Amino acid sequence: MVRRKYEKTQKGNPHGLPIRQHVFPQASIARFADNNGLVSLHRLATGQRRKATPSDDMFCAMRAWDTRAEFGYMKQIEDQFQELASRIIDKSVTKIEEADKHKVDQFFSLWKMRAIFRAREVADVQFNSSTE
Repeated sequence: MVRRKYEKTQKGNPHGLPIRQHVFPQASIARFADNNGLVSLHRLATGQRRKATPSDDMFCAMRAWDTRAEFGYMKQIEDQFQELASRIIDKSVTKIEEADKHKVDQFFSLWKMRAIFRAREVADVQFNSSTE
């Protein structure tokens, strides 16, 4: 994965332009953290092992989708899934019923789409000049 340098967001943007966007929600990653708030990572390609916080760049895409998506439908899908995950953890849900299956399916689709956006190469864009 190529590391790119991104400009900071401009002041006055209500949400700021997201630069680091989690492919898998930080709240979900945090559920696997140890007492120090760290998760263990193992890179299959290199065999490297290390500890990381749930906010680590390893879990993020860089400006892969727009602000409206981040704070709109993506957040709604994440929030619904996090609520279901909490109910599973506290054992009030032991079987995924049809009503909750849709939440799981949407979340999986969101995760898959984000992973694709993260993996794709950002193409350089060239604008042709015009004399008009």
